[in-house]
Amino acid sequence: LSFRVPSLKTQDYVEEAKKQIESAKQRKLKKSKKEMRKRKKKERANKKKARKN
Repeated sequence: LSFRVPSLKTQDYVEEAKKQIESAKQRKLKKSKKEMRKRKKKERANKKKARKN
């Protein structure tokens, strides 16, 4: 994949790509943290249920 862009613009594209990758990483991290919290909450609830029975 190759396309010609003026060199000044290339730097902007590179910076933009870096930013997008970084924000994607952050989003993924946030999502996985949320999932972990949900899972822990469920586990706690299950333990409580098990204790009751």
